[in-house]
Amino acid sequence: MDAYTHPFYQLLLLTCMLGWLISYVVIIRRGIKDRACGMPLVPLCINLSWEFIFGFMHPDLPPANYVCMAYFVLDLGIVWTYFKYGREEMPALLPRALFIPAFLLVLAMSFAGVLAVTYHFNDWTGSYTGWGDNFLIPCALIAMLLRRGNTRGQSMYVAVLTWLASIALVPFEIRISPDSLLLNYLYVGFIVFGAIYIVLLYRTFKAEGKQPWQVW
Repeated sequence: MDAYTHPFYQLLLLTCMLGWLISYVVIIRRGIKDRACGMPLVPLCINLSWEFIFGFMHPDLPPANYVCMAYFVLDLGIVWTYFKYGREEMPALLPRALFIPAFLLVLAMSFAGVLAVTYHFNDWTGSYTGWGDNFLIPCALIAMLLRRGNTRGQSMYVAVLTWLASIALVPFEIRISPDSLLLNYLYVGFIVFGAIYIVLLYRTFKAEGKQPWQVW
């Protein structure tokens, strides 16, 4: 019985998918309330690319492909918060006129990159690009948190839920790719930097005088 049909691994897969779906909704809600996009540009564009490719172009096995489609739709909501509130965060050295072209350039490069890795490694489950993106997300969030110096657009629930949901997927991934040193590196990197982000975000909430678990 493979990972896609084994009840235990199906439960892990569904747990991960549900955790990320809930997190996307909270990211959009938090972004609207704080008037700030809660996902950095590069991982946002990689997310969109990955979800489109494995939801529509090279669909994963059900139910993963349907969840990718749902991710993509929700990610468009996060993109809306980026266009709505992200322009004011552009570095002073860059003209505001480059805001949309910069987004399109990053999106195009992200899409091409996900496709290139997929074809090169014959990675039709999206494991390498998905976990590469997973590793990038907490690193980019740490950088965004330090740059902003505040918790705008952030939530402890998103930080912890995405961390736990992705960790739940690790046994599933090991079952389908048991001998990949690269994936093992990405698992560890995501877990370590995800934990660092959670601690930094919690401390930043406390420094702002906020109750971290009341902000969602």
